[in-house]
Amino acid sequence: PVDPEDPDDPGETGGDDTPVPLGAKVWSGGGEDNTWSAAANWGGGVAPISAESLFFTGSARRATTNDLKSAADPLTVSALTFARKAGAFTLSGNPVKPSTTLTISSHGSRTQAIALDIADSAFSTLWQPESGLLAMKGAITSSRGADTLIQDARGALVLQGSLNFTAAAPGLHVRNGTVVVDLAAGASVTNTIRLTLGNSQAITDAKLDE
Repeated sequence: PVDPEDPDDPGETGGDDTPVPLGAKVWSGGGEDNTWSAAANWGGGVAPISAESLFFTGSARRATTNDLKSAADPLTVSALTFARKAGAFTLSGNPVKPSTTLTISSHGSRTQAIALDIADSAFSTLWQPESGLLAMKGAITSSRGADTLIQDARGALVLQGSLNFTAAAPGLHVRNGTVVVDLAAGASVTNTIRLTLGNSQAITDAKLDE
């Protein structure tokens, strides 16, 4: 049996029926190292360039490193998707920056870890863990006000990094599932967050203190 909490879990064998978004770059792990710049790690042999939708599947080279662009000029992305039968991935390295609303989705039961930072933008980040857990270990910087972060699937989102929100009233909108701000793991919040549950109006301003 597979263990959804085990970072060494290689995932399931056999075909994966998760739909691949149109135009997405698909991780194959066929390169000689774990870097995003290695063209052989991507289907079609072409590394991401900008405004990319990235799709992670399979069991090869799951501790990936984004060595594209730089912290000062991050790679822009529109989506990060983990397939239903994918092993437990960790995405680390240079930051990424939303090119539009950034959708981060996991279709399987394993824990998928985002250990890189999400750079400042005015776009929302939409989290969709269908049944497993998305662990955001990196920092999120955002100048977005309402709906800065949106949780919209029945799985769990665990925030373990710093949340650097610069807008006057940043918002965490929980439409479905569970959100944990894990202060013990190093999470911090630089501003008061407006919390919205379901489709209701914002019900409170929440200040998180250790």
